[in-house]
Formats: sequence, structure tokens, C-alpha cells
Amino acid sequence: MEILLVVFIISLVYSLTLSNFKFSNTLKSTKVSLENLPLYLSKYNDKFLDNLQLICLNDGKKCILKLDGQTVEEVSDLFNEKPTVFQYNKDLQIINYDDIEIRHLDRYEVCFKYEINKYKKSKDMIVESNNKIYIFNSMYKKAIVLESTVDVYDYFDELNNEVRDAF
Repeated sequence: MEILLVVFIISLVYSLTLSNFKFSNTLKSTKVSLENLPLYLSKYNDKFLDNLQLICLNDGKKCILKLDGQTVEEVSDLFNEKPTVFQYNKDLQIINYDDIEIRHLDRYEVCFKYEINKYKKSKDMIVESNNKIYIFNSMYKKAIVLESTVDVYDYFDELNNEVRDAF
């Protein structure tokens, strides 16, 4: 009888610990931020065939998530201010997006667009928002966060040195 009681207590503690761990992980993963955006969107990887797009409108406070052209979710508060989006290179050339029409009536300015294609690859880019720099590279699950645009030059110099050292 004592052995059964010990086994029961151990299994109860184990199940409670495991369920709390799973619950806390799901809560952490639901909060989207610029830093974890690629990881957040990866949960949709098996739910689209051609592309996934996160499109942020006007000042960036409202974003829509589209799977194969169909809106499935609204994401709010991704940006506190309108972001500046640059091409993924040392020159920091600004990317301008075309306006988008929703419901054939309303036109919105697009300030940010993150796309994942059917091969599960995203377009690399650099985003400046909230006084930080976020580097999105399709090789990484999280964005690289830098403090200033000067750090972008150092980042690309380090990449060049790594490639040079590899040979």
C-alpha cells in the first residue's frame, strides 16, 4: 500500500510539473515582438502552400497576417512607431512598399512586410524601430538586435571576416 502511495505522489508531482511547463511555454510563445517574429511565424509553416505575409499598415500599430492571400489574424502593437526598413546590406537602402487595398474600398500605406515563401525562406532585411536595429536573416529563428546603425557596419564586417577565415 505504501509503495502505491509513493508511486501515486511521484506521478502526480510529475504530471503537475510537466503541465505547468507546457502551459508557461505556450504563454511565452504567443507574445509577438520584433525579436521573436520569425519564431512566432514558424508556427504557421505547415498551414500555407505558397506564402505567408505579415503586413503592417500606416504607423505599424496594426498588422495583418495572410496565408496564401487570405487574412487569418490581426497582430497589434508590434511597433510603437513607424519603422524604417532597409535592404539587407551595408548600404542601408530604404525599402518602400506599395500601398495595399483591403476589401476593395480602403487603401493603406504599408510600412513593413515580412514574407515567407513556399520553401519556408524569408527575405532578409534590416528594421529600425524603437531606437533599436533588428536584422532579419532567414537562417536565424530570432532577429539579431543591435543598438545603432553603426553596429550594422560592424555586423557585416564580422560576416566578411568569418567568410574570409573559412577559406
